[in-house]
Formats: sequence, structure tokens, C-alpha cells
Amino acid sequence: MIAEIITLILFFMTILTLLAEDYEMYKLVWVLFMFSLIPTAILSKTKWGKRRSNMKKGAWAEKKVGKRLKKIFRSKRDGSIVLNDLLLPVKMPNGMEDTTQIDHLVISPSGVIIVETKNMPGEIWGNLEDKNWKYKIGKNEHFLYNPLLQNKNHIRAVDTLIKERLHRDIPYFNVVVFKDSDTKVNVPDYNYNYGTSYMIKYKHLKDFFKEDMFDRQAIDPDEIYNILKDYIITGRNAAKKHRQKLEMKYLK
Repeated sequence: MIAEIITLILFFMTILTLLAEDYEMYKLVWVLFMFSLIPTAILSKTKWGKRRSNMKKGAWAEKKVGKRLKKIFRSKRDGSIVLNDLLLPVKMPNGMEDTTQIDHLVISPSGVIIVETKNMPGEIWGNLEDKNWKYKIGKNEHFLYNPLLQNKNHIRAVDTLIKERLHRDIPYFNVVVFKDSDTKVNVPDYNYNYGTSYMIKYKHLKDFFKEDMFDRQAIDPDEIYNILKDYIITGRNAAKKHRQKLEMKYLK
């Protein structure tokens, strides 16, 4: 991040010195600018740099999906509430307090829809109950935490919070969206949906939410939102700490 900022500053200094016709200073700044590109280029080729780049691509995809979801449910006019990039408290099995980040949470009359966004090209394969799947980009293979299981953990966390005040079961939908249209998912025995779990492409989002299962009345969105809003963690510091925790876990 620091290297990128320095490069950006030197780039603008190069432009300014050129406009000021200070050619001696221009030469000096130009040389410094070119040298500043070296650490950035080296970093991008490292394992850490590639993972960091993937996290940025994931954040971009989450924003795209989030905007799409708001547009879809705004047009339905059924009182649905769309929440993006949600940070909630969660209690770990060892009793420790932690946080969980949910890409998208839709509180609709048909139930609570938890959406996990994935943005990766290439081919993905694994089994429904496997903890880790594999994905391949070119000749390189990587591990991917099963997004359906990942989202089940999100659902469990949300349901725990809701049941502290609402003592009845409500419907949940586990939805994984692949932003990259070229992603190939090879999961045996997966036929569109797995119970109430679904894996779909971004381009099919609008049609997916036209399904009959999303037209029924099962909950009051306002009631559920009024419960969850008291648990939503806000503030830059909380989000920063959660992001740092993820970077320590995945970028090491």
C-alpha cells in the first residue's frame, strides 16, 4: 500500500514538473517514478501480492452484487431490506467473542437470504460436504473454503441473534453468487439447489429471485430488521480490525 501511494505521488509530481517546464527536476522525478514501480511489480508477483489482489477483486465483486440486489428488491416493492457488508458479533465454540462479515443479507417476506459473493475465474470442483474445494486458474491450483458451508456458518450466526428475541423458526436461503461468468463449478450431485442452498451466476440473479419460493409470505421484514439492527457493528475501527484479522489469516 505504501509503495503504491509513493508511486502515485511521484506520478503527479512528474506531470506537474513537466507542466512547469522545469526539465531538470522533471528528469529527476521521472527517474524516481520509474524506480518506484519496481517494488510494486515485485510485490504483485509474490504469493502475498496475488492474494491481496484477489481480495481487492473480491471487494469489487461484492459492490457489484450489492448494487444489483438493491435494484432487484427495490423493484419488487414487497418491503424487502437489503444490507451489504454486514459485521455481526458471534460467539465461538470456545466461548470467545468474535465477529463475522456477511457480504449481503436480504430480509424479504419469504425469509432471510444470506448471499456470499465469489469472484474467481477458472474451474472449481469439490463435494457438497467437503470443507475445502479446489479451483484452478491456468496450471495453478488453489484451495477454496466451501462457500456453501461458509454461508451456513453465517446463517447460524444470524439465527442465534434473532432467536434471542424471536422464539420461532424462520426460513433461510443460502445463496452463493459467482461474479465471473466464466467460472466453471464442478460439484457432483449438485442440481441447481441443495436443500435451501443455491449456487448461481451473477447474470442469472434477476431471474433467480423471480422463483415462486420468493413470492410467499413467511416473515415481517421490519420485525427481523428491528432485531438485527441492535447487533450490527458499525464504525471504521471495527471493520479495520476484522479486515486485519482476515489479512493475518489469508495473507500470511
